[in-house]
Amino acid sequence: RSLVGSEMCIRDRYQRRVRGGNNMFPKKTQDENIFYNIRGPKQFRLGGPESEVEYYILTTDSTERSKAIDIKGLTAKLRGPGVTSNPSFVDCGNGEYRCAFTPTAPGLYNLDINVFGRNMFNEKVDVLSKDDGPSVIDFVLNELVEEKKIGEKSDFTIKVTASGNPYNADIKKMQVVLTGPEQPRVTLTGAGGNYKGSFKPFRPGTYVVDLRYDGKPALKKTGTVIYAPKAAPKKSIAHVPKSSIAGERIEFIIEARDDFNVPLKTGGDPFEVEIAGPEDGLKNANIKVVDNFDGTYTASVTLTKDGAYDIYVEVYGEGAKESPYPIVVVGH
Repeated sequence: RSLVGSEMCIRDRYQRRVRGGNNMFPKKTQDENIFYNIRGPKQFRLGGPESEVEYYILTTDSTERSKAIDIKGLTAKLRGPGVTSNPSFVDCGNGEYRCAFTPTAPGLYNLDINVFGRNMFNEKVDVLSKDDGPSVIDFVLNELVEEKKIGEKSDFTIKVTASGNPYNADIKKMQVVLTGPEQPRVTLTGAGGNYKGSFKPFRPGTYVVDLRYDGKPALKKTGTVIYAPKAAPKKSIAHVPKSSIAGERIEFIIEARDDFNVPLKTGGDPFEVEIAGPEDGLKNANIKVVDNFDGTYTASVTLTKDGAYDIYVEVYGEGAKESPYPIVVVGH
């Protein structure tokens, strides 16, 4: 019997290593000269090629050489659907010990392994039925920028895992639920546990991104994007003085307004200022535009030579209302 058991352990161990194995976490007990490693699955499918869920404990010394221990020091406690008894260990030889159980129903199983009375490993395995997917699937929403301007696209990603591994969720069962002032079209593509989505609303306000999978809520944490109104070039205006003195710093306010000519209360619009006039007067213009984050922008420039100039104010590639603004610069 012991020979058959040893052959079974060696055969199974070889097959698992060929498949790549997993979960190699070296740990120690009070005996600092012995290290313990565990290998076992994170998922198991009923009706598959294997009838048992197998775990292997490998004991080594500090030089990674196999080191045998008293098998009586290894105990296991199993919790899960329909569990009535705990599995025991089989000595496979060469410092390797096999613990296996046969699940009878799908669900999440917990295996606690003690080494000489000390809880050493807490393993979880998701047992799937023959046709079902994992009983526990995690959906995580990432890369969602919290503040945007109306008309800008919001991109996001959804990572899907089962038992810590990428899971190929059925995208037809994934429904992005967007709550906000309007319901823009949401796109979602991807496979293999990585999915990308986007939407682009045209009304300001707060939008909450949620996800349902197979009709059920899927996200532990939703995402939020606040869309601020966007400055309308032909409604926004700059209050540029009609004249100035050469060499003095000129400051003026740009007032952002929306398409309904309503002053904006937030910043973030890319206003730009350009100047045309005598070349000598533009050498040290040092044009600056400062966002006041209240819907206004402070622009400043220095014109060093007298003459007639035009100040162009643009946003989103278009000129502001009444741009360009003429200004006459006189000498001291």
